[in-house]
Amino acid sequence: MKRYCDCGCRGEILSKNKKVRYIYGHYARVQVQKGMSKENYYGKEKAEQMKKSSREKQKDITWEERYGEEEEQKRKERYSKERKGLKQSNETKQKISKNNKGKITSEETKQKIREKRKLQVITEEQILKRTKWTKEVLLEIYINNAPCKRIDLNRKGGINFGRHAVSRYWKSLDEMAEEAGIPFKEIDKTNNGRCGSIGKNEEEVLNYHQQVSGLENEPFIPQFPVGGKFVDRYYLRINKVVEYDELHHNTLKQKIRDKIRENKIKEILNCEEFIRLPEKIWLPKIKQNQPTLEDF
Repeated sequence: MKRYCDCGCRGEILSKNKKVRYIYGHYARVQVQKGMSKENYYGKEKAEQMKKSSREKQKDITWEERYGEEEEQKRKERYSKERKGLKQSNETKQKISKNNKGKITSEETKQKIREKRKLQVITEEQILKRTKWTKEVLLEIYINNAPCKRIDLNRKGGINFGRHAVSRYWKSLDEMAEEAGIPFKEIDKTNNGRCGSIGKNEEEVLNYHQQVSGLENEPFIPQFPVGGKFVDRYYLRINKVVEYDELHHNTLKQKIRDKIRENKIKEILNCEEFIRLPEKIWLPKIKQNQPTLEDF
C-alpha cells in the first residue's frame, strides 16, 4: 500500500520503515511552521496557492490510502472528540452545501447511513425539541375551543391545531377528547352529511333581531338546508328568511355570489322576505345598545 507524506504535499514515501511519516526534509519544514499560520510564514498570496494545490492533490485520496487503516481509525477518533460539541457557522454550512452539490452518494455510504439510523433511539425530550405540538399544548387548544366539530381542527380559517401530532400521544381524536373530558360536537347528518357553520356573533345578532321585530313567539329552524346550502334562520309559518353577513360578505365578488344565492333561495321557498343583517353595521350598534328596526 502506498503511503504519503504527512505534511500534505502528497509526495509518496518510498521508505519501507512504516514509522516514517515524512519525506526527507519535510518534517523540519513542519516544525518551523508550528504555531504559525501559512499566511504568516509564506505570505498571503503563496499561502493561497499552497492551499489550492494541496486541495487538488488530496482530492481523490482517502485517509486510508494516505495514512493506512490503523492510523486512519486513530485520526477519525481524535477528530471526532475534537469536533464534539462544536457548532458550524452559517458560512461553513454554505461551503459544505456548495461542495456537496451534485455529488452522487454511493450505495455503500447509503447503507452505512441506514444502519446508523436504525440504531438511533429518539427520546421523548428530542421529540419535544423538534415540535411545538406537545401533548399539553394540544389539550389546551382543544379545551379553549371546545365544544367544536372534528372538521374545525386544523382547517383553513378554523382552529390552529397540530392535527398531524395527535397520533404521537393518542390513537384518535376521540381518545384526546375523552382525556380532555369534553366530547366533540356532533355533525347534523341531514342534507347529505353537510352542515352549516355559525359565526362568532351570529346568535347574539339574530336573537336581538327576533326581539325587536316581534318574532319572539314565532317558531324557526336554524341552519335550514335549501338548495345545497344553509340559511341562518327560516321562519317556516310566515315563510321568512334571515341571514347574518360577516365581514367577508362585504367584498364585491361575495356580494354578487350572495345575490345569486338569495334569488335561488327565494325561488325554491317562494318567499319574498329575505332579510340580511350586516355585521359591520349591526354589531357596533348592538354593543352601544342603540339598534333600531330600521337598521335591518
